[in-house]
Amino acid sequence: MSHTYNLYINSKNRGISEKTYDFNIRLQNQITINKNQYINIDVCSFYMINSMYNISSIIGNNTFDIEVRNVTTNALISTIYKTIPDGNYNVSTLKNMLNSLLLNIIEISYNSAQNTYNFKKLDAGFKYILKNINCTKLIGLANTPIEITTIPITSTYLNMVDYQQIIIKTDLEYMNLNQDNITSDNDNNLNVSQILLFVNKQDVEPFKSIQYRNEDGGDTFSYNLINQNINKINFKVLNENGKIIKDCPDWLIHLKLTISDKHQSTYYELMNQMISKLSDIHYVLLNMLFQKKSLY
Repeated sequence: MSHTYNLYINSKNRGISEKTYDFNIRLQNQITINKNQYINIDVCSFYMINSMYNISSIIGNNTFDIEVRNVTTNALISTIYKTIPDGNYNVSTLKNMLNSLLLNIIEISYNSAQNTYNFKKLDAGFKYILKNINCTKLIGLANTPIEITTIPITSTYLNMVDYQQIIIKTDLEYMNLNQDNITSDNDNNLNVSQILLFVNKQDVEPFKSIQYRNEDGGDTFSYNLINQNINKINFKVLNENGKIIKDCPDWLIHLKLTISDKHQSTYYELMNQMISKLSDIHYVLLNMLFQKKSLY
């Protein structure tokens, strides 16, 4: 015999001091099981608007400095601090923004065949040195001081993507032997995973809905839990680099918790194995029938 609980969770109804990327939900009625039972949790659906920027101060990939030096003596004249405004950029819109920030100083052109930028200084009367670059992937220049000259300097391959995946983690204890290395450690080991959901963001246009719907009843995001009781669940939103997505908007998730007897689980497992074997036999018989017909 099993009991099912549906949890419909909206992150906007969180505590006043909590964040969209880290909050708790508390069950009005605690879920408790005995030693002969187990809890299964399924992700039924998930919705989030793709409003996160690929360049922002929150990510920390939108600044660089320019040293202006005397072209003859190399003496430092001044340092210019540049900040790319937060937003969703592609290679063309970023090029236009950089050219407006560097007007009359440095000109940037785009090579679509190689997906690179060319940097060329416009004023031969000064030395211009880019440094403290925290947007290295975006402009294709390493975070080391580099002088921009009248001879164009070609960047490496450009990457406008800071991260591709939305990952939801909980503090539930999964019975399944799940492991991940989303958060790296010093000895390159996989860690016990608390990933509840792993959904792609990159294929979704800005301000469209990132979503997951388990319409076919699959078991990709279905987990058996060790927990004997549940009265609170913590949710964290991360990317595949293990970084908290601090600018994520409010989101919705539908979870289904099912309490089942352990012997019932064993019964269903045996039934599934039998169905799988019968399916194999059915496939072999069809092949034999097809081969027999092909002989005539």
